[in-house]
Amino acid sequence: MVTPIDQEAAAAFAAATTRLREVTAALASAEASILGADARLSLSAGHTMRAKADAVLAESRADAVAADLATANDLLSTAHLSVEGSARRSYQDGAGGAWSTVLAAKNARELANLATDLQTVSDTRGHAFGLLAELPRQIDSLEEVHADAKVASRVARGEWKAAEASYDRLAHLISTARASIEPLRKDLAAATAAATAAIPADQALSVERRQESDRLATDIVAASSALEASGGVVAGTGTFSRPATGVITSDYGWRMHPILGYQKLHNGIDYDGADGVVYAADDGVVILTVWSASYGNVTVIDHGRSGGKYFATFYAHQAGYFVDEGDVVRKGQSIGAVGSTGLSTGPHLHFEVRLNGVPVDPRPFL
Repeated sequence: MVTPIDQEAAAAFAAATTRLREVTAALASAEASILGADARLSLSAGHTMRAKADAVLAESRADAVAADLATANDLLSTAHLSVEGSARRSYQDGAGGAWSTVLAAKNARELANLATDLQTVSDTRGHAFGLLAELPRQIDSLEEVHADAKVASRVARGEWKAAEASYDRLAHLISTARASIEPLRKDLAAATAAATAAIPADQALSVERRQESDRLATDIVAASSALEASGGVVAGTGTFSRPATGVITSDYGWRMHPILGYQKLHNGIDYDGADGVVYAADDGVVILTVWSASYGNVTVIDHGRSGGKYFATFYAHQAGYFVDEGDVVRKGQSIGAVGSTGLSTGPHLHFEVRLNGVPVDPRPFL
């Protein structure tokens, strides 16, 4: 039988292996985040600089259009004043007032100067009327352009700020990852040492599990033989339904430790807890409900013979039994509760198929 100290060794190995997996994954993640980091950061910096230049250019365009718009408005105000002033003078002087001044000139030179001035006033007033007609259309157009320029400026500034934030996040991520590398490497070394130190105890437990499995094989053959002699055999169909609703977490066969590199045989299929119920894989008779130091609460169902050998299914680590020895069960019937008894690191069902008590791959029957 497995002693309490063996249970502690199994728990220590499981904890060391779990820690080793966690640290290995964390280190791989940190190293992956740094891979090509300098190139990504350089690209991000270039993108930020371009976004900033675009924002500055967009703001400059908006300012230039705003200046043009202000100039046009000032010019419109000036044209209004010019036309209003000309209208007032014409009203004050009367219809011929301006030309009367010209005709009152004392000499030819004065006459020429006054006539030139009058023509300039006339030309200016005509230009002012032209501006009053044209400038409102130009101002409307400039206002639309200015509104679009302001929107473009806001968008460009937003893209610039977003690029800066992205650069800062990437720089922080890289800095954090680089800072974590060395501590993670130290953690990995410590976790590897702890898991390696636990290997001998785990290998010893594996030997003890095989020995216990062999003892159970003898009990299974004896119980199947007694059932057959009594004529109480209930033959199964030979094909199994799932013994648990959970997903398969570990398959049958030799398992290589992913980091430490040594092998051990897993002689069944593990299912996670799911709905917490264990189901009979096929019709048969319950021949054993026993406690095992390695397997915890075990139920064994006899299904008759297959190829001249006693054919049975084996359900381990149960929290409790729903059936008793001698009960006839049908495929899919609930026979127990998923648990974590025996040498188990968490709730699951360990399911085996046994021919003459010896575990074989359950896959062909599922």
